[in-house]
Amino acid sequence: MKVTPVPLRMIVLLGYLEIFRLGVMFTYNVLFTSGEVASISAAAMNTTTNALLNSSSSESTFIGENGKDMLLSSSSSTVAKLFLQASYSMFVYTAVYVVDTVYASFGYMSMYQHRMKHIFEHHIPGGIFTLLSCLFFKRLSEEVSNGTEYPTYYVYALYGMVSAGLLSQACEFYWVFRTFLGNPDAWIWRVVQRILGLVLVFFLAASSNVVIFSFLGVKYFHEGWTVAEMVAFPVLCYLCMWVQPRYTMCHWKRLGRLFSLASTSKTKTH
Repeated sequence: MKVTPVPLRMIVLLGYLEIFRLGVMFTYNVLFTSGEVASISAAAMNTTTNALLNSSSSESTFIGENGKDMLLSSSSSTVAKLFLQASYSMFVYTAVYVVDTVYASFGYMSMYQHRMKHIFEHHIPGGIFTLLSCLFFKRLSEEVSNGTEYPTYYVYALYGMVSAGLLSQACEFYWVFRTFLGNPDAWIWRVVQRILGLVLVFFLAASSNVVIFSFLGVKYFHEGWTVAEMVAFPVLCYLCMWVQPRYTMCHWKRLGRLFSLASTSKTKTH
């Protein structure tokens, strides 16, 4: 395939960088707001304890319930905002994949040494999943805002998958970035590529598999399936139980070969 013209390739490069930036922001917000919710929880518990010690039974119950309401309200608001942020991030994710796929359909590849196989195997199912995820997280945000509660393990599993998915686009960014280098096949560039792929793709596959099983638990115990979920779930299983593990192993093997090559070169030199 032909290399995408520079101006168009820059659009893709910046698109992948934006997805990664959204991943950094989302991860920071999850970590920061989790601490904030924990502080609110401690404050609510202290308020309730003090009320029980210093007030009558009826008064302490009233104050204790207010503390609980404050905790649930703050926590639900935080979760709803994070799900809405995830929805927007998935929309951007989808848009970048669509642009890159359109280029490929005209015979242009933005990522270094990639073929149309990658688009069929990864970008198209990935774009379908991220589009459905955009709608999924928007619905979850609205439900949480309206008082629906989900198990904590499920919420944090979703946080982990979103964070991993967005941050993994550092790999795609780097593949495009290498097309701008004078010597993209230099050993150091190849090693960095494989380390990024090994760590981030493994993180994505692992976190997504946690979501798969926690999602099944939620569906079994709490609610039924929507049409979007019935489409998205098998796509997620395909990506995270087949494609991503294969990519992870590919990065591992290629990285091993690169270090073996470096070791052999040093031995010959000495």
